[in-house]
This record gives sequence, structure tokens and C-alpha cells, in this order.
Amino acid sequence: MRPKARPSAFAISALVVLFSGACGGSDSYDLAPVSGQVTLDGQPLPGALVNFQPVGGGGTASPGPGSVGRTDEQGRYALETVLGRTGAVVGSHRVRITTIQEDNTSASEDNPAGAPPEEPIPPRYNAASELVFDVPPSGTSSADFPLKSADPR
Repeated sequence: MRPKARPSAFAISALVVLFSGACGGSDSYDLAPVSGQVTLDGQPLPGALVNFQPVGGGGTASPGPGSVGRTDEQGRYALETVLGRTGAVVGSHRVRITTIQEDNTSASEDNPAGAPPEEPIPPRYNAASELVFDVPPSGTSSADFPLKSADPR
């Protein structure tokens, strides 16, 4: 049986660029600084890609560009838009968090086929994300995500 394919950080980033491309480079959106911490089962999660994608509402087809950040050794991150500006669009966002990195798929002695590594973060936080976050106009330094590896259901 073939293992289920999982989206890579590259694929998720490509989706962000595609979604943000619809904004046409317009600056008709407000940005606010966003930072926080990601933990998995109570422990800091280093090297995770945190992706915020604005959710359109009220007839807005394109609310603005997505934002990304990478966690440090303490699980802390700060967001930057895919257009290179600090922060995230003010408003509601779908959040996806992954540890899979595109350069982790090369063949090695332990992984001769070059298969992608196992994602320790459940799909409900990335590919099938249930995470949402509302970015306030003043920004926040407490956009924290305490993830759990066990299914709470």
C-alpha cells in the first residue's frame, strides 16, 4: 500500500503565493506585527513553518497577502508577508503549521528512496487546518499555538 502524500512546506508556501497573487500588489490592506510561540505537547517546536492566510469576508475576493514565519529553538516566530513586509493583514486568518521542509526529501543511507519525513504535527493543524486567528489592528505578540499530537476527539 502506498503511503498517503503530505503537502510539503514548499507546496504550502506556493499556495500562499498563489493566493496572495490575487491581491495584485495593492496596498489597500492594513498590516500589524504578529509574533508568538508554537508548542507541541507542551514543548517548544523549533523549525516549524507558521503560515497565516487571510480569509476574505464581506464580498472581499482578495483580503491581502499571506504571511509566514519560522520558529526558533524556543518555538518563537514573527510573521512577514510573502511580499517581504513585517506583520500580517488585519483580520481573520486560516493558520497552517508544518515541520516538513522541501530540502528534507533527498536520498540518504537511512532514507534511500528520498521519501519525505514523517510530519509530527497532525493534519488538523496543517493540511486540514482547523486553526484560525484574528489579527487585531494593534498587532499581537501572543499568537500562541499549543498543539497536541494526540487526537482530542
